[in-house]
Amino acid sequence: HGRAHRPAHPHCGNACTHTDAEAQQHAAHGHRLYHQEQHLPPQGKRDGVVTHYTLWVSNDWSNWHKVASGEFSNIVNNPIWPTIRFAPIKAKILRLDAERLAEGERIGYDDIEVVTE
Repeated sequence: HGRAHRPAHPHCGNACTHTDAEAQQHAAHGHRLYHQEQHLPPQGKRDGVVTHYTLWVSNDWSNWHKVASGEFSNIVNNPIWPTIRFAPIKAKILRLDAERLAEGERIGYDDIEVVTE
């Protein structure tokens, strides 16, 4: 298993795309087989905490395939690393959409990990 680790990005609207240099690296080396996403919610505040989500993958920035959606129950009171597991899928880009936030209008997180095979 590989881990694509990305430092904190405090705000990215209601959709955080796990890309930048990491995505370019993935694109340069072909598709990756993704199967898990984790992110650490902001600690000590409710602003930006994702309570309901949809996770998408793409290979071209235009066509998106939903791989997971759901709710992080009790994430506000227990802001640990929520894990989104899904069937392994080859893709270049992951996008996390916040369907609902505890408070605020923009996603906040302290850290992100994407697990590949």
